[in-house]
Amino acid sequence: LEGNDTAGNSLSYTFELPANLDLVKPTTRFSNLLANAYLSKLASIVAEASDDRGINKVELYRSSILIGSKTESPFEIPWDTRAVTDGSYTLQLKAYDGAGNTATADLAVNVDNTPPIIYQISQPGDTVTKGTAELITSYYDRFGVRKVEYYIDDRYHGQVSGFPWIVYWDTRSLANGSTHSIEAKVHDYAGNVTTSSAKRVTVYDTLPVVPPPSGPAPAPAPSAPSRSESQKAPESRPTKPPSASTQTSENGSGGNQPQTIAAAP
Repeated sequence: LEGNDTAGNSLSYTFELPANLDLVKPTTRFSNLLANAYLSKLASIVAEASDDRGINKVELYRSSILIGSKTESPFEIPWDTRAVTDGSYTLQLKAYDGAGNTATADLAVNVDNTPPIIYQISQPGDTVTKGTAELITSYYDRFGVRKVEYYIDDRYHGQVSGFPWIVYWDTRSLANGSTHSIEAKVHDYAGNVTTSSAKRVTVYDTLPVVPPPSGPAPAPAPSAPSRSESQKAPESRPTKPPSASTQTSENGSGGNQPQTIAAAP
């Protein structure tokens, strides 16, 4: 090295660089995870790291907390996600070469150790007619559901992984009155699985008629008198000719007035 000041003075210095001087940083990345990956239980974090003179060590951090390290390839570090609550976290890899140069890589992940909740197999009902029935399940998961599988009579029937979340069941070849078992398996993105209780469904050619409720039949409502009954002729009088007499009848205004009935000649 040589330097000069403003007065013309100069200074030179000669030294030798060490033969093993390493100014090249290593590189590293997450090789088995993508951004916003879903993790559960004991997760395996695999790092890929390289350097022109070799990697000395790779460390894995959650924020600033050291999870583990490896000193030789493969750089696979386990992380027990059950030690933290469900939620979103940032992982960091830190790779070292022999000269102390470092490289880092960050990745956002989601921890989900809670299995989905199945409320019920909402369709079909307890009975169906022969044809095509819809299989629909009501469920909940905080981070979403990856797929729903259906098993009929303990045999895999089909699955759905998106809207409208319906699987169809052809019942036309089934015997009339036969009963079948349906189960649903709901998978979330972290690999958690919940299996529903079995639902029993009976298949009919036509739905059976529901009998009326038991008990005494209600009394019939009284019917209004017919016009012919209300206009019947008055009963006949005695055949013995009476003498002129007087009797009362109710008029339309509600009062009683005398009425004379003359004897027949």
